[in-house]
Amino acid sequence: GASRREARDLKEEKAAMAVQHQAAVQQQAAELKAEKKREIDALIQDNIDETKLLQAEFEGAQEVLRQQAQALRDELDALAQRFESRESRPEDLERIRQLEAEAAEFGARMRKMEDEMKFYKLELVNREENFNQRFGGGPTVGVMDPLAFAKNRQDSKTKLPAIASSSAANSVKRTGSSR
Repeated sequence: GASRREARDLKEEKAAMAVQHQAAVQQQAAELKAEKKREIDALIQDNIDETKLLQAEFEGAQEVLRQQAQALRDELDALAQRFESRESRPEDLERIRQLEAEAAEFGARMRKMEDEMKFYKLELVNREENFNQRFGGGPTVGVMDPLAFAKNRQDSKTKLPAIASSSAANSVKRTGSSR
């Protein structure tokens, strides 16, 4: 009986040790699991903190870029305003004066030519009137009738052709003179 008892005691001891061992394994697994969870939670928290830090840095950099862009826009506006209100260059002013002088000279030449043209037109009309008074032809200012010219050439070699529609020319032809 003693060996049976010993065997039973050993079995009970073995079973108790197995239960104890199982409990120790479970406790160690729970501790390892809790430790891993704490490590994972710490890593997640570190990641969240780092992400927040990076987000804050990014927003700060973005704000700096916005400020720089606004400063550049302001500087561009100031330069554009300065460009619009700048003083003229001396060479530009000199060229403007030259062009104005040329324009004034051209205008004076045009007026002189117009006056000369008026004078010559009046002189032509005066000479034609004198010629017609002296030689008995009617005024020939305007469009001439080529058929009247051929007909008048047969009549007289000294008279200028008359305008066909002019009644004054017809009366001058009949009388031979305007006096």
